[in-house]
Amino acid sequence: MAFTAKIAKGRKVIEKAILVQAKLGKIEDLSPTDLAKLKGQIKDMLAVTRAAKVMEIPEVDGRRVPRLISGEGIVDDRNYHSYELGNYIVDRILTTLDGDTRPRFVDAVRDSNLTQLRVVAEQYD
Repeated sequence: MAFTAKIAKGRKVIEKAILVQAKLGKIEDLSPTDLAKLKGQIKDMLAVTRAAKVMEIPEVDGRRVPRLISGEGIVDDRNYHSYELGNYIVDRILTTLDGDTRPRFVDAVRDSNLTQLRVVAEQYD
């Protein structure tokens, strides 16, 4: 899956795209074989973008709670921080910390014929 965002304040506009590989359950619970497969998928994403993320979807109290993790952190076997999806959007995407801003990449991701969900968030003063 992918996230795309267009963030504007006045005349300043930043557009970005983020590739995401989703996995049910926690990354730390993957078998060695599944973890190796995931790392291969992340490396494939990193070949085209620096913004490769993994969404782990653990079940908490009977609910699936999506969390985002740096793909590079998983590939490099670093300790990583996972963000609940809503917090990730607010803390990492809207603040423009995460995301590939190369126009050709963003356009390529947006040019998908897959079903898209559009979310609009506006701040009013």
